[in-house]
Amino acid sequence: MKVIFLDVDGVLNSTRFMVALHRKDAEYRHDFIDPIAVALINRLTDITGAKLVISSTHRKHIPDPLGNGRCLVAMQEYFDNFGITGKVIGYTPCSSTGHRGTEINEWISNERDHSYEVTHYVIIDDDSDMLESQIPFFVKTNAYDGFSYHNYKDALRIVTGK
Repeated sequence: MKVIFLDVDGVLNSTRFMVALHRKDAEYRHDFIDPIAVALINRLTDITGAKLVISSTHRKHIPDPLGNGRCLVAMQEYFDNFGITGKVIGYTPCSSTGHRGTEINEWISNERDHSYEVTHYVIIDDDSDMLESQIPFFVKTNAYDGFSYHNYKDALRIVTGK
């Protein structure tokens, strides 16, 4: 299975988009999601069949409506509301250090988190806190511009292995 580890702030929203919306403070808001970045992520999942694993801090704020912690159904709905059409199959664990690379590695290594064999993956994030072994699978976005066409092409190449 192909997996996209997806961040939100600096990927699906950006300073560029906030300024274009005339947000004078140009700060990130989870409810201002760039439809172009979303369309590029959707194209990536449509073409590759890749599934989404949420590595963004947004995963910490999506409660289970029944009060049982996090819930994949609620997480899917949250991303559906952004316009994301890909299937959310999981989210990375929250470590005490908050190191994304470690959390991603833990998700891949922990079979309890998923029942899928990960054959290809790409990490899309504007932060650089990845493990050295993950760098070939990492697409670093620019927080000012968000997920760009160039990032899309790099992610497509990585997740397809071509």
